[in-house]
Amino acid sequence: FTRNAAGEYPIPVTSLGHRSYAGLEAAGTWGPTTEVSAKTKSYNVTLRPFGPVRLFYNYSDIFRASAANFTDVFGNPLRAAFGETRDYGVKLDLFNERLYVTATRYETAVVDSTFDNSGTVREPINQIYDALARPDLQLIRPFTYRDDTTTGYEYGLTANIIKGWNTRITVGTQKTIVSAAFNAWVDYFALNVPVWQRSASTPLVNPSAGYSTVADAIARANQRLIDARSIVGQQPTDQRSLNSSLNTSYAFSSGPLKSVRVGGGYRWASKNILGYARDAAGNLDRNKPFKGQSQIATDASVGYSRRFRDGKLTWEVQLNVYNVLNDKKPLPRQSVDDGRGNPIVVRTYLPEPISFQLTNTIRF
Repeated sequence: FTRNAAGEYPIPVTSLGHRSYAGLEAAGTWGPTTEVSAKTKSYNVTLRPFGPVRLFYNYSDIFRASAANFTDVFGNPLRAAFGETRDYGVKLDLFNERLYVTATRYETAVVDSTFDNSGTVREPINQIYDALARPDLQLIRPFTYRDDTTTGYEYGLTANIIKGWNTRITVGTQKTIVSAAFNAWVDYFALNVPVWQRSASTPLVNPSAGYSTVADAIARANQRLIDARSIVGQQPTDQRSLNSSLNTSYAFSSGPLKSVRVGGGYRWASKNILGYARDAAGNLDRNKPFKGQSQIATDASVGYSRRFRDGKLTWEVQLNVYNVLNDKKPLPRQSVDDGRGNPIVVRTYLPEPISFQLTNTIRF
């Protein structure tokens, strides 16, 4: 916005009323235009060798364009992510299609996924540049790359128990193993640490007890890079390895509630990994994880359907309510070692609050 003669903005930032953007000025410059193209493919095969048994296999390439307005640690435009995913398994149709059982294994591998997670590593680096009076070298918000592979299983059971009553239960597992992380930052450190060390005794602009020189900031940056890369060969934090869900519904076929359908269910996920204790050398000990809480949510639905034109036209309306209990208790996302092997929660998040979804469908 353009300031007035008194140096004030025309509309207070704290205003909660309607804002006019007539005074908005263009600022900054666009980065270079980048273009990435890729040929992707997907296919699936289904085989029914006999009776109730179906075998299936699905494959698909993965291509994700990168964020256009961000860069890596060297200031280069971000690369696109590539990968592949496949799943295969068996499906059984039992008791005249009243019971379906499915077992699926899936595998997904992705190269160069980008993450906005460099804050802890770049903080001491920027403190070094402050001490050296080099604001032009500050790391504003560089993204990082990660390569990983996720494997897992999903088991499902769908039952048409009696007329009008349908139930589906799923149980799944997932495990992600990181194969590369912060690789470009290793090269950045190799290039810049020798330069920083020439000014090792230079005082920091904002020192604290036991942390007052460029040498201290170098040591902290090195340790944080080690921490960031300790995930290689391991599962990332905040992943929940087990999950399950249940959905059941009943449609009334007679009486005053004829054509009304009611349902409910739950979604559960196991404890997430929040962080790790440190060993005697000060490195993260992957054998001593800090775990959070399991997560559960309950859902409900109610719907109504009606046929028209001798059954040729069907109208359905349904209201879905997610997190019926509106559980909004903050849950931990990240913990750090307090120096004695105990977790201290440093990041939390709020579960999705109660939400409503209304669908209106006409089939013909």
